Amino acid sequence: MQVAQALLAGEVYVLRDRRADQVEVYDSSTYTLQRRLTLPPLADMIDIAACSYYNCIYVAFSHNRCVYRLGRQHNIVWWGVEDLPTGISVTHFRTVLVTCCKVNRLKEFNTSGDLMRVVLLSEDLASPYHAILLSSGDFV
Repeated sequence: MQVAQALLAGEVYVLRDRRADQVEVYDSSTYTLQRRLTLPPLADMIDIAACSYYNCIYVAFSHNRCVYRLGRQHNIVWWGVEDLPTGISVTHFRTVLVTCCKVNRLKEFNTSGDLMRVVLLSEDLASPYHAILLSSGDFV
């Protein structure tokens, strides 16, 4: 079962199983498997996003409450989120937006994992699992 995917530099990065320790990488034209990226043994990969500017992908882990940044040269940086992440996206400012549905918050990090801001969402918004930042500054 496919959990999430992201497109970067002509390749599709696929999370197939939340409990697996690998991200599958496919050619976006032929859909043939190119390689598998093995991550440290963490549980529950929840979402994936790509940044073409920094040429990397970000993977959110729910159980460990962290984000991994995987560079194309296989360098890995990670940081804690503190709350349970349920979704991840990259903004037009090249920052990483993490949705934390249990606490109704969005957390915005720079590419190094430094927390830039926390957005408290309305209590009327029930269980937000994913968010994106529009160029207008609004969240969807």
